[in-house]
Amino acid sequence: MFTPTHTWFWLAVGASVVWGLVYAVSEKIMKAGVSPTVYMLLISFLLTIFFAVLAYLQKDDVMGQINIILNSKTVLLLFLLALFCYMAGDLLIYNSIKEKNATISSMIEISYPLFTFLFCWLLFKEVQINLGIAIGGLLVIAGVTFIFLKS
Repeated sequence: MFTPTHTWFWLAVGASVVWGLVYAVSEKIMKAGVSPTVYMLLISFLLTIFFAVLAYLQKDDVMGQINIILNSKTVLLLFLLALFCYMAGDLLIYNSIKEKNATISSMIEISYPLFTFLFCWLLFKEVQINLGIAIGGLLVIAGVTFIFLKS
């Protein structure tokens, strides 16, 4: 049943596990008095060092890839949009965690695949959905609605 073609699934599950831990730990750090902004600043600084070392070890052509971004207006605009959304998304979720808690905030955030579908369709005219995904999406909407009404 599970073949190497399912690698994407296990990577996604792994990301889900790691993000669950990140949010649980982040809540405790922010409840201790660290603001989401300072938290993100420190995390970003350390991530920059980590990924610079990783790119070096993997022998990535960093300058070549930066040139790909800089030499295409479309790729540059998409990169800047992704950068803005990444920063805004992190800032929004960490402030939500600080205001409420990691569990409820992340349960609401889990609706983001619905927006992924919407933006893939609106921006790129791609439809990446089938009946199973549609039913799952409806269940996510129902879950988010239930959580909101009961919290």
